[in-house]
Amino acid sequence: PPMPGMTMADAFKYHVNTTLNDALQQAGKKAQQALPADKLGLLGEPTPQHFNAPSGTGLWGDITDQSPGCPKECAPLSGGWEDAPDARAAIVRAAGAALGFPEAPLVPVAHVLRPLHALHLHAKQNCRVDCTHYCYHPRVWEGVLDAVYRPIANWARLL
Repeated sequence: PPMPGMTMADAFKYHVNTTLNDALQQAGKKAQQALPADKLGLLGEPTPQHFNAPSGTGLWGDITDQSPGCPKECAPLSGGWEDAPDARAAIVRAAGAALGFPEAPLVPVAHVLRPLHALHLHAKQNCRVDCTHYCYHPRVWEGVLDAVYRPIANWARLL
């Protein structure tokens, strides 16, 4: 069978939701124009962050404690965010729906990584633990890669 085409979105560098939405709309339209009908387009949820934010979202933009103390670990999501898409993921989902991406080709990256707050890199930036980037151990990424490969395999079976 022909190889699928793939479009992924990683929105962790966006802190302004309108900028993220605009970028997704523009990239999605270009991908739709370039993607032949016999190819599969996949849209990936952004990887969750696990900063200790009072809202429980884990997002860098939601941190209110700017004290000089250095947190030693990343925080689990809380306040209902353990199973819910954060603001960036909600924008990716809405943009995908607006562009006609069905739910099945939405790669559930955030769903896989939400509970894995302890698997971030141990690097520190300006006295903060890096709660955005994950360690590169293969076991961390097996679930994410399964979430990528499974829709491709299912799509290939339909050809």
